[in-house]
Amino acid sequence: MSEARGFARQHLTSLSQDLLHWKSRGVLPKECRFHQLAELVARYSSEEDCYQMAELLVTRCSLEATAGADVTQPPSTQAPPMDLEVTLFDAPSGSVRGTATLFLELKGKAHKLAHATLLTDAPADVTITMPRRIAEEDVPRVTGALMIFSDRVREVQADDFLGPSSRGAG
Repeated sequence: MSEARGFARQHLTSLSQDLLHWKSRGVLPKECRFHQLAELVARYSSEEDCYQMAELLVTRCSLEATAGADVTQPPSTQAPPMDLEVTLFDAPSGSVRGTATLFLELKGKAHKLAHATLLTDAPADVTITMPRRIAEEDVPRVTGALMIFSDRVREVQADDFLGPSSRGAG
């Protein structure tokens, strides 16, 4: 996932132009960077979803760039105060290779927002637990934390699929 994100950030202008062409004309040009991005995304998603996932990635990078976010830093460095714990087992326990849990502090209390069971033979099994009530100003923090959690779970799954290069991170 990080390779695709880096590619999207590096080629954001041309990818945005490709995306606008696709949305306005209903088809991508045969020779464009968007196809390259979709190939990178297909490494960790299904081939049926790779163009939609690439579209989401370009949209997110564009929003980060126009919102003034430091897109040269990984999303985790832009995170709201939270605790994201990823545990990968040395040897899978059955079909379970690890877990990821997200805690976010709201009104001075840590809330468990999400938990993922990372599987060897299927996409992660994710459970989201929302507090009954949150302050309106905390809604962006909660949604931002969940997006970061989702990105991290996808990265862990992609790293597992592509190789053990980032297993030490977490």
